[in-house]
Parts: sequence; C-alpha cells; structure tokens
Amino acid sequence: MLQLIVLLMQHDQQQMNALLLLVVHHVLMLYVNVHVHVHLMLYDVQIMILMLLILRLQN
Repeated sequence: MLQLIVLLMQHDQQQMNALLLLVVHHVLMLYVNVHVHVHLMLYDVQIMILMLLILRLQN
C-alpha cells in the first residue's frame, strides 16, 4: 500500500514537472513572439522615419 502511494506521488511529481515545463515553454514562446513583434514594429518605424527624411531631402 505504501509503495503504491509513493509511486503515485512520484507520478504526480513527474506530471507536475511536465506541466511546469509546458507552462514555462509557453510563456517563453509568448515572450519571444511579443519581443520579436515589438522589435519589428520599431524597425518599421525606423524605416518610415528614414523614408520621410529622404523625401524631405529630395524636396
């Protein structure tokens, strides 16, 4: 009986670890996606500013 409880506890621990890894992975992916998205947006803004400056210079 005791062995069964220990086995169940170990199993739960493994499941918890797997769940934790999954959650951490999702959070990391979300962070990376948001970070890349913001970075690209900033990049777009920089390009737009450069284009505006070039247009200003041409006129």
